[in-house]
Amino acid sequence: IEAANQAATEARRARNLMQDSLAKAREVETESETVSRLANDRRQVAERQRLQCKTEADTLRKVLSGVKAPLLDLLTVAPGYEQALAAALGDDIAADLDTAKPLHWRGGLDQPEQRLPDDCDCLSDHVQAPRALMPRLSQIGVAPDPLTAASLASSLKPGQRLVTRYGGLWRWDGYTALPGAPTAAAQRLEQRNRLAALKKELVIADKALDAALAAVKTANAGREQAIQARNQARDRLRAAEGILAKAEQQAGQLSQARAVAASRVQALADTVQRLRSETEDWQQRLTL
Repeated sequence: IEAANQAATEARRARNLMQDSLAKAREVETESETVSRLANDRRQVAERQRLQCKTEADTLRKVLSGVKAPLLDLLTVAPGYEQALAAALGDDIAADLDTAKPLHWRGGLDQPEQRLPDDCDCLSDHVQAPRALMPRLSQIGVAPDPLTAASLASSLKPGQRLVTRYGGLWRWDGYTALPGAPTAAAQRLEQRNRLAALKKELVIADKALDAALAAVKTANAGREQAIQARNQARDRLRAAEGILAKAEQQAGQLSQARAVAASRVQALADTVQRLRSETEDWQQRLTL
């Protein structure tokens, strides 16, 4: 009986441990579900950002491919200087580099040595262009604002011009075009710069999406492991409860059997005592 009670105690202790193990497994499962949900949320955000970049880039490619501008496509202008370059070249931006064309830029000319006014940048410092355009670009200054450009216009030398980053043109001979609506050339230059920026953003978006997908994969694997651990803990708890039930049943049966045996022993003892008393009584009667 003591051994059976000890076995039941050990089984109860094992059952309690399995209950704790199952509770911890469920906590880990809940945490893994949260991690998996957050990872999927980040994946969706990354997918939307990549789709936005790709959609805008595809749209710009279609727009840019629909207009032929040989010279524009050879120019690389720093972001923010698109309107300045468009204003500086004006309609001349439609000319070709092919000298066989009616409108073209003739190369091989030296750059003028005359300096631009102070307080303005040279437009050629912000533009990558064919050599044929450098004599023109080297004589175009970028003023910080229209008021500065107007004040410096009187100091321009023949052939020189001033523009601002917002457009506008101040020429050496007094011709002036104030900043206004963006020109088609400026818009195309801005679109090309935006497309170049989108290509970089798309690379970053692809990396972010790859990282998000990897995180989802890792989170899902962790969740599956947590579910498996929870199922195993539940199975172990069921097994421990079964062992405990058997141990308690066996201990109860043994205790009941001992109680029955004790009752029988007591009954036999009472019978023996009664018989002894009766025997002594008969012995006394026989003596008389």
